[in-house]
Amino acid sequence: MFTDLTKFKQGCLLTALLLIWPCLVLSAPATRNDCRPLQIVPQENEKPLAYSSAILWKISKSGQPPSYIFGTIHVSDTRITTLPEPVHAALNSARMFVMEALPVPDESMKLSRMMYFDDGKKLHDYLDDDLYRLTTSILDDYQVGSDSVTFMKPWAAFIIMSYPQGDGVPLDLQLLDVAYSNGAETQGLESLTEQGHVFNSMDLKSQVRLLLDTLCNYESVNTEFETMKTLYLKRDLRA
Repeated sequence: MFTDLTKFKQGCLLTALLLIWPCLVLSAPATRNDCRPLQIVPQENEKPLAYSSAILWKISKSGQPPSYIFGTIHVSDTRITTLPEPVHAALNSARMFVMEALPVPDESMKLSRMMYFDDGKKLHDYLDDDLYRLTTSILDDYQVGSDSVTFMKPWAAFIIMSYPQGDGVPLDLQLLDVAYSNGAETQGLESLTEQGHVFNSMDLKSQVRLLLDTLCNYESVNTEFETMKTLYLKRDLRA
């Protein structure tokens, strides 16, 4: 169903980090070569957490068919995309499937256009030579060519490299494929362009700050994502 995975990674996959990464936006202006270590602030919660291993929730009301909420993570790791039987059962019986944002072609194209400068600016204008070369090297691993990187906005480069590399279809799209196959009605809570506007409306200094923090701590970003996948597999919501 999705024939151009590279465009999807550059567009539709941007949805996952809208709630995760805005905390990195700081008021301090970014400067060239401004690499800094990210400060990890532990957050302890000793209170009991009810249903702390639940990622599939049932919503029921007398006289109405039940609905389900399934917590996902936007990766193609087969350990995660192999669904438990209760999730299969809920999905296969659903008359309607609602995801974060539907990757419909028109919306995907609009989001793709947002990702690139169209006023003569270039990404290299905001990065020194070493960091620009690092950017092109990292994005090459995501099948994003140097010609595309040239005009890519900082927020778009940041989003793409914030995901783990992988050639498979992410969990959310696999669920959508099943819904299509079952003939379920499909809807999105938001549109891709609505989500893209969250980043596209940021000033360039904040965009560059996001990209710098990711470039300068790229190994840590990958490590933390692996940790997040492990916690998801353990169903450890507290962590």
